[in-house]
Amino acid sequence: MSLRCSPGKFVDLVKATPDEIKDRLRAMGFGGPLEFKPTSLPRMLLIWLMDKFNPESMSLELGMGKVVEINEHAIWCMFMLNRVGNDPPNMDMVEAWEMRNHLSLQVHGVTGNKILPKVIKEKIQFRTLQGDVAVRCWLMHAFCTLLFANTDNYIRLDDIIWTADVRCISGINWCKAVVDDLRHAARLYRHESFVKGKITPINGCGIFLVVSYLIILFFSSFYPHS
Repeated sequence: MSLRCSPGKFVDLVKATPDEIKDRLRAMGFGGPLEFKPTSLPRMLLIWLMDKFNPESMSLELGMGKVVEINEHAIWCMFMLNRVGNDPPNMDMVEAWEMRNHLSLQVHGVTGNKILPKVIKEKIQFRTLQGDVAVRCWLMHAFCTLLFANTDNYIRLDDIIWTADVRCISGINWCKAVVDDLRHAARLYRHESFVKGKITPINGCGIFLVVSYLIILFFSSFYPHS
Protein backbone atom coordinates (compact mmCIF):
# COMPACT_ATOMS: atom_id res chain seq x y z
CA MET A 1 0.00 0.00 0.00
CA SER A 2 1.47 3.31 -1.13
CA LEU A 3 1.03 6.20 1.29
CA ARG A 4 2.75 9.58 1.32
CA CYS A 5 0.89 11.35 4.12
CA SER A 6 3.76 11.61 6.60
CA PRO A 7 3.06 13.65 9.73
CA GLY A 8 6.52 12.79 11.05
CA LYS A 9 8.20 14.47 8.09
CA PHE A 10 5.93 17.47 8.50
CA VAL A 11 6.74 17.82 12.21
CA ASP A 12 10.44 17.65 11.30
CA LEU A 13 9.85 20.50 8.85
CA VAL A 14 8.24 22.60 11.58
CA LYS A 15 11.19 21.97 13.90
CA ALA A 16 13.57 23.08 11.15
CA THR A 17 11.66 26.27 10.33
CA PRO A 18 13.18 29.59 11.46
CA ASP A 19 11.01 31.86 13.60
CA GLU A 20 10.74 34.56 10.94
CA ILE A 21 9.19 32.05 8.52
CA LYS A 22 6.81 30.81 11.23
CA ASP A 23 5.70 34.38 11.87
CA ARG A 24 4.85 34.86 8.21
CA LEU A 25 2.96 31.56 8.12
CA ARG A 26 0.89 32.54 11.15
CA ALA A 27 0.01 35.83 9.46
CA MET A 28 -1.16 33.84 6.41
CA GLY A 29 -3.44 31.57 8.44
CA PHE A 30 -1.12 28.57 8.80
CA GLY A 31 -0.40 28.93 12.50
CA GLY A 32 -2.52 25.86 13.29
CA PRO A 33 -0.36 23.34 11.44
CA LEU A 34 2.70 24.73 13.23
CA GLU A 35 1.21 23.31 16.46
CA PHE A 36 0.37 19.90 14.99
CA LYS A 37 2.03 17.16 17.08
CA PRO A 38 1.18 13.63 15.76
CA THR A 39 4.18 11.97 14.12
CA SER A 40 2.95 8.48 13.20
CA LEU A 41 0.24 7.14 10.92
CA PRO A 42 -0.95 3.55 11.60
CA ARG A 43 -1.35 2.09 8.13
CA MET A 44 -3.71 -0.77 8.95
CA LEU A 45 -5.99 1.58 10.87
CA LEU A 46 -6.01 4.00 7.94
CA ILE A 47 -6.92 1.19 5.53
CA TRP A 48 -9.83 0.23 7.81
CA LEU A 49 -10.98 3.84 7.99
CA MET A 50 -10.80 4.26 4.22
CA ASP A 51 -13.07 1.21 3.92
CA LYS A 52 -15.52 3.01 6.23
CA PHE A 53 -15.25 6.36 4.43
CA ASN A 54 -18.37 7.21 2.40
CA PRO A 55 -17.37 10.00 -0.02
CA GLU A 56 -20.98 10.80 -0.91
CA SER A 57 -22.10 11.51 2.67
CA MET A 58 -18.56 12.61 3.59
CA SER A 59 -18.54 10.59 6.77
CA LEU A 60 -16.82 7.67 8.45
CA GLU A 61 -19.57 5.09 8.92
CA LEU A 62 -18.15 3.06 11.79
CA GLY A 63 -21.15 0.89 12.58
CA MET A 64 -23.35 0.68 15.70
CA GLY A 65 -24.69 4.13 14.85
CA LYS A 66 -21.28 5.79 15.10
CA VAL A 67 -20.68 8.33 12.35
CA VAL A 68 -17.82 10.84 12.04
CA GLU A 69 -18.62 13.74 9.74
CA ILE A 70 -15.87 15.01 7.44
CA ASN A 71 -16.55 18.69 6.87
CA GLU A 72 -14.90 22.09 6.90
CA HIS A 73 -15.60 22.65 10.59
CA ALA A 74 -13.89 19.38 11.51
CA ILE A 75 -10.84 20.33 9.45
CA TRP A 76 -10.75 23.74 11.12
CA CYS A 77 -10.93 22.19 14.58
CA MET A 78 -7.85 20.08 13.87
CA PHE A 79 -5.68 22.40 11.78
CA MET A 80 -7.13 25.90 12.38
CA LEU A 81 -6.82 26.67 8.67
CA ASN A 82 -8.65 29.49 6.92
CA ARG A 83 -12.25 28.46 6.24
CA VAL A 84 -13.44 31.41 4.18
CA GLY A 85 -12.41 32.58 0.74
CA ASN A 86 -11.85 31.14 -2.71
CA ASP A 87 -10.87 27.75 -4.05
CA PRO A 88 -7.17 27.23 -4.87
CA PRO A 89 -6.25 28.77 -8.23
CA ASN A 90 -5.92 27.03 -11.58
CA MET A 91 -3.20 27.62 -14.16
CA ASP A 92 -2.30 26.66 -17.70
CA MET A 93 -0.15 23.52 -17.61
CA VAL A 94 2.55 25.02 -19.84
CA GLU A 95 2.88 27.95 -17.47
CA ALA A 96 2.89 25.56 -14.49
CA TRP A 97 5.75 23.52 -15.96
CA GLU A 98 7.74 26.68 -16.59
CA MET A 99 7.16 27.70 -12.97
CA ARG A 100 8.23 24.26 -11.80
CA ASN A 101 11.49 24.52 -13.72
CA HIS A 102 12.14 27.94 -12.22
CA LEU A 103 11.51 26.59 -8.72
CA SER A 104 13.78 23.63 -9.42
CA LEU A 105 16.53 26.09 -10.27
CA GLN A 106 15.95 27.96 -7.00
CA VAL A 107 15.84 24.81 -4.86
CA HIS A 108 18.24 22.43 -6.62
CA GLY A 109 20.37 24.82 -8.67
CA VAL A 110 19.34 23.16 -11.94
CA THR A 111 16.13 23.06 -13.97
CA GLY A 112 14.13 19.91 -14.59
CA ASN A 113 14.72 18.20 -11.23
CA LYS A 114 11.79 16.91 -9.23
CA ILE A 115 11.50 19.02 -6.08
CA LEU A 116 11.75 16.80 -3.01
CA PRO A 117 10.31 17.65 0.43
CA LYS A 118 13.49 16.51 2.20
CA VAL A 119 15.55 18.96 0.14
CA ILE A 120 13.11 21.77 0.96
CA LYS A 121 13.43 21.02 4.68
CA GLU A 122 17.23 21.12 4.51
CA LYS A 123 17.26 24.36 2.52
CA ILE A 124 14.86 26.03 4.96
CA GLN A 125 16.75 24.74 8.00
CA PHE A 126 20.07 26.12 6.77
CA ARG A 127 18.41 29.30 5.44
CA THR A 128 19.44 28.65 1.85
CA LEU A 129 15.87 29.49 0.95
CA GLN A 130 14.55 32.77 2.29
CA GLY A 131 11.69 35.24 1.88
CA ASP A 132 8.74 34.38 -0.36
CA VAL A 133 10.54 31.39 -1.86
CA ALA A 134 11.06 29.85 1.59
CA VAL A 135 7.42 30.44 2.55
CA ARG A 136 6.20 29.00 -0.73
CA CYS A 137 8.41 25.92 -0.45
CA TRP A 138 7.29 25.39 3.15
CA LEU A 139 3.67 25.37 2.02
CA MET A 140 4.41 22.94 -0.81
CA HIS A 141 6.13 20.60 1.68
CA ALA A 142 3.09 20.82 3.99
CA PHE A 143 0.74 20.07 1.11
CA CYS A 144 2.82 17.09 -0.04
CA THR A 145 3.43 15.45 3.35
CA LEU A 146 0.34 16.39 5.34
CA LEU A 147 -2.68 18.17 3.88
CA PHE A 148 -2.93 16.98 0.25
CA ALA A 149 -0.68 13.93 0.12
CA ASN A 150 -0.77 11.57 -2.82
CA THR A 151 1.44 8.71 -3.96
CA ASP A 152 4.20 10.96 -5.30
CA ASN A 153 7.23 11.63 -3.11
CA TYR A 154 7.92 14.94 -4.83
CA ILE A 155 6.16 18.29 -5.15
CA ARG A 156 3.21 18.14 -7.57
CA LEU A 157 2.16 20.70 -10.14
CA ASP A 158 -0.92 21.43 -8.03
CA ASP A 159 1.32 22.39 -5.10
CA ILE A 160 3.23 24.77 -7.36
CA ILE A 161 0.05 26.28 -8.84
CA TRP A 162 -1.68 26.73 -5.47
CA THR A 163 1.30 28.61 -4.03
CA ALA A 164 2.07 30.67 -7.13
CA ASP A 165 1.27 33.95 -5.36
CA VAL A 166 1.93 33.85 -1.62
CA ARG A 167 -0.03 37.10 -1.26
CA CYS A 168 -3.21 35.15 -2.10
CA ILE A 169 -2.69 32.28 0.37
CA SER A 170 -4.72 33.90 3.15
CA GLY A 171 -7.65 34.42 0.77
CA ILE A 172 -8.13 30.69 0.06
CA ASN A 173 -10.56 28.44 1.92
CA TRP A 174 -8.08 25.72 2.83
CA CYS A 175 -10.57 23.80 4.96
CA LYS A 176 -12.80 23.33 1.91
CA ALA A 177 -9.77 22.39 -0.19
CA VAL A 178 -8.84 19.61 2.27
CA VAL A 179 -12.43 18.33 2.33
CA ASP A 180 -12.63 18.34 -1.47
CA ASP A 181 -9.33 16.49 -1.71
CA LEU A 182 -10.46 13.86 0.82
CA ARG A 183 -13.66 13.32 -1.17
CA HIS A 184 -11.63 12.77 -4.33
CA ALA A 185 -9.23 10.46 -2.46
CA ALA A 186 -12.09 8.34 -1.07
CA ARG A 187 -13.76 7.99 -4.46
CA LEU A 188 -10.48 7.02 -6.06
CA TYR A 189 -9.78 4.50 -3.29
CA ARG A 190 -13.19 2.87 -3.72
CA HIS A 191 -12.71 2.63 -7.47
CA GLU A 192 -9.19 1.20 -7.34
CA SER A 193 -9.76 -1.14 -4.38
CA PHE A 194 -11.95 -3.37 -6.54
CA VAL A 195 -8.85 -4.12 -8.64
CA LYS A 196 -5.91 -3.70 -6.26
CA GLY A 197 -7.43 -4.74 -2.93
CA LYS A 198 -5.45 -3.84 0.17
CA ILE A 199 -2.48 -2.56 -1.84
CA THR A 200 -4.61 0.30 -3.17
CA PRO A 201 -2.75 3.63 -2.79
CA ILE A 202 -4.23 6.06 -0.29
CA ASN A 203 -4.24 9.77 -1.08
CA GLY A 204 -5.35 12.74 0.97
CA CYS A 205 -4.91 13.83 4.56
CA GLY A 206 -4.96 10.39 6.14
CA ILE A 207 -3.79 11.63 9.51
CA PHE A 208 -6.98 13.69 9.81
CA LEU A 209 -9.08 10.52 9.51
CA VAL A 210 -6.97 8.66 12.06
CA VAL A 211 -6.93 11.43 14.66
CA SER A 212 -10.67 12.06 14.21
CA TYR A 213 -11.38 8.39 14.85
CA LEU A 214 -9.09 8.24 17.89
CA ILE A 215 -10.81 11.29 19.38
CA ILE A 216 -14.20 9.60 19.00
CA LEU A 217 -12.77 6.41 20.52
CA PHE A 218 -11.32 8.33 23.45
CA PHE A 219 -14.55 10.11 24.31
CA SER A 220 -16.61 6.96 23.79
CA SER A 221 -14.58 5.29 26.54
CA PHE A 222 -15.83 8.00 28.94
CA TYR A 223 -19.36 8.10 27.54
CA PRO A 224 -20.00 4.52 26.35
CA HIS A 225 -23.74 5.08 25.86
CA SER A 226 -23.43 8.28 23.81
